Amino acid sequence: MKSNSGSAERGQLEEERRKYQRRLIPANLVAVIIALVAAICQVFMPMVSMDFIVTGDLISAVSSSVSDSAEGGGQSGETTEMLAYVMQDVNTQITVQVQPLEVLSLGASPEAGDVREYLSQNLMGGGAFVDEILAQSMPYLTSYMVAQAAEAQFGEFEDAPVEQIRAVTDLINQGSYDEAKSQFRDAALQYAQSIGRELTAEQIGDISGTFDEIVDSGIREDGSFSYTDAFSSLAGSGEDGENSSPSVPGMDFAGGMFDQMTDEQAEMTGTALFAVVAALIGLTTALWLIMALIAFLKIFMRNKRFTMWYVKLFCWIPCVLFVLAPVLALKLAPSFVGDMAGGAAGFIEALSAVPATFGGSGIVSGVCLALLWLISVFWFFPIKRKIRKINKEIY
Repeated sequence: MKSNSGSAERGQLEEERRKYQRRLIPANLVAVIIALVAAICQVFMPMVSMDFIVTGDLISAVSSSVSDSAEGGGQSGETTEMLAYVMQDVNTQITVQVQPLEVLSLGASPEAGDVREYLSQNLMGGGAFVDEILAQSMPYLTSYMVAQAAEAQFGEFEDAPVEQIRAVTDLINQGSYDEAKSQFRDAALQYAQSIGRELTAEQIGDISGTFDEIVDSGIREDGSFSYTDAFSSLAGSGEDGENSSPSVPGMDFAGGMFDQMTDEQAEMTGTALFAVVAALIGLTTALWLIMALIAFLKIFMRNKRFTMWYVKLFCWIPCVLFVLAPVLALKLAPSFVGDMAGGAAGFIEALSAVPATFGGSGIVSGVCLALLWLISVFWFFPIKRKIRKINKEIY
């Protein structure tokens, strides 16, 4: 009789254990979904995504900090003054992104040209933001060129209105290139008069020729306009000594920033990017997928419990490294510049003040990891404790 009672009690305990095991099925499914979302986002979303707001004040502050640490401060100070003038209307957003699949496609030993192209497209937006900055600064940039042609001092035109010139440069943005060129001469003469200067026939001829060259050089085959192409051409002709047109301080866009990298530097950069993506994104994505597979298979097994310690141990790294670390670095940077030279300190302080937002797959993986912890603590663990308790009673 006692044996029958013990057998019945054991049967009840086993039935109760099966009931708790079944309760793990929806929990396992949720874990599978979380893991797949994290893995898919890490593969197809940018692992790093940063948006920066660049303004004329920021450009002036950075330029000023650089000139403070440069030798021959007179010329540097003049350049900073001119940049502050021509960039005063600038307000644009720069987006920096690093896509895992694109980095992996470069290979462990990438070609230098491929690396430069990748960096230009993803870290510099293919030069789109440079074009936007030039478009926004075009009215003051053109006014400065007219004032320089008229040999005016900065104080003579610093606060002068530029509506005449702006009306002409707006025509470029509208695609009315011939009209812009035809109206520029009168606008330039009116602007020169407004700052108390008279342009000679030679001066107006030179500045009109420069403006025409800018417009012609910026027109693409599809009819759109590229300010980067326009000023690259202007800077290039000046370097050869064939163009005596007014110079534009800080506006030499001949050759992109990444074109200045040597082949060895480009290849090393590409290899480093590949290693980071393969080691961090590859590893953590693999761990998410392993957990998703195990959690799914456990649904069909008698024992539906599974461990997830490996995900919790490593999968926080992308969020911390690609999201939290950059945010903290920008916030804390000013507190570490006390012992630096004035120019370097000013440069860092200026950059730390840039309005910036950070995104990318690191945020998604961080959210997924937080959700995994929550369902572990409030869903998995209580059920697992019940099952362990029953197992002790049975065995």
